[in-house]
Amino acid sequence: MIIVPHSLHSYSVFRFINKLSEADTSKDLVIDFSQNTFMDPCSMLVLSSELAFCKKKFYNVHLKNYDHLGYPLHMNFFHSLGLSELSNANAHPNYIPIMIRSCKDIIKDAADRSMLYQEYLTNHFVKQFTEILSNHLNEVSSEITEYCIREMLRNILEHSDSPQLGICAQYFPTKGQIQISIRDIGVGLTDSLKLNPKLKISSPFDAIKYATEPGISGKVYSGMKNKPTGEWVNSGWGIAMTKSICTLGGSFLIASDNLSAYYCTPSIWNDGAPIYTKSNFSGTVISMNIPVRFNEKLKDLLNHFNNNRPIKGLRPSPKSLQL
Repeated sequence: MIIVPHSLHSYSVFRFINKLSEADTSKDLVIDFSQNTFMDPCSMLVLSSELAFCKKKFYNVHLKNYDHLGYPLHMNFFHSLGLSELSNANAHPNYIPIMIRSCKDIIKDAADRSMLYQEYLTNHFVKQFTEILSNHLNEVSSEITEYCIREMLRNILEHSDSPQLGICAQYFPTKGQIQISIRDIGVGLTDSLKLNPKLKISSPFDAIKYATEPGISGKVYSGMKNKPTGEWVNSGWGIAMTKSICTLGGSFLIASDNLSAYYCTPSIWNDGAPIYTKSNFSGTVISMNIPVRFNEKLKDLLNHFNNNRPIKGLRPSPKSLQL
């Protein structure tokens, strides 16, 4: 039996799921929630996905002592595990329950509207989230939040080869932040970035380091023959821009290929260096804690990051600068 700890957060859930990978697959897997009182959206998204994988490896997976967990019930945590009778997810101004969408369906929905999927993400899919949470966002923060979600979803559709994606969100009034968590079950950062012959990647650490640097992409690189063009061309700026935005008062987590990196706002207690955690999981996870009150406009922030970019790497595409 594996006991879920008192609380699970984006920066601690990866240590917990190591226990799942170490469990004996010849026996039933029993998950006991009796001690748990809180899981944030990221931990629910990660744990529900990992438990879904466990259901394929173990003969039986049993959940017990979870009747007191009202918040995960509302967030679709149990429903996403196939427990359809445990669903109480409704539209709410403070949270968006776990939503699982087929990547092919998103691209098809865009094609049915005669739109590029990037445009569809911007004008339809992403706006569902910011409209629900709009009571907590000023105009500037709403635009910034839309940008961050769009760029992370674009990465999944452009690089992951994932059949589906999962997303959920929660407004935390005491923090003045919105946490938005996204997960795919695709190839991971390492295999995606190895498509770039100019990158030397020998570990998940290298992959995360490159992925969070501006101007680094697996599909487009300097000196490439027949380099693609256009306002939506991939330029390796989405993750770097989003990380920089989130750490202006919030935090950013990226996890892939058995390693997670947690970045928070530099302060007198830390220098902003990432905290790494090894873990056994597949796919890629992004969790963004975005402040709900920004004063500086998105274009100004993006221009600042662009003007301070390193000389190496690709220039940002027009849409990466919100042009």
